[in-house]
Amino acid sequence: MLPITAVCDEVDESVVVDQLEETDVVEVAPQSQYFIGLRGGASLLGHDDSITLNGNVLDADESEFDGMFGLDFGIYTPKRNSRIYYSYEYHQSESTFKDQPAFDNEVSLHLINADYIYRHDKSITPFAGLHFGYASGETTSDAGGSTDVSGYVFGVQAGLGWQVMDDFGLEVGVKHTVLPSDRRTWSTSDGQGNSVKVESQLKGLTTMFLGATYRF
Repeated sequence: MLPITAVCDEVDESVVVDQLEETDVVEVAPQSQYFIGLRGGASLLGHDDSITLNGNVLDADESEFDGMFGLDFGIYTPKRNSRIYYSYEYHQSESTFKDQPAFDNEVSLHLINADYIYRHDKSITPFAGLHFGYASGETTSDAGGSTDVSGYVFGVQAGLGWQVMDDFGLEVGVKHTVLPSDRRTWSTSDGQGNSVKVESQLKGLTTMFLGATYRF
């Protein structure tokens, strides 16, 4: 009986080994990944303003860079070579005449963005994309009076990402948005209370930004 038992044990072990070798290895498919982002930087909010006082027309000075910030929320595709996300952005600038501040300009953007990510399996990843959405802008005077404009916008963006850790990254980039360009006429007053006719028009918006993203 003892030899028979030993042979049976050997046969059973070989069957188990064969079954293990024939078992297929199941690979887990890559999953989409959500992310949030925070951006800050400087933007050039183009505007074409002019005032008319006592029949004399004076054009505003050239626009200058001012501060901006943005918030992002979206998703990376399973291959990590593209992403789609919503952005909220706030921009501001000042209209000056002969270097004297006159009006404050504010623009809020609600955007849907799509980026293609190059070298997505590397730590340094260039990206480029498109965006479209809706903008609302307002121009106000400290002396009273304001005007607003809103409408659909579109534009392009490009930049460079650095995946610092598995879920944390940094980005630097540039973005250009075409804004609603309706020319608006409104009125305010000067320091002596005289009525001033104002014509305002928003132009393109160019942004340079530094951002951080977290994936989850």
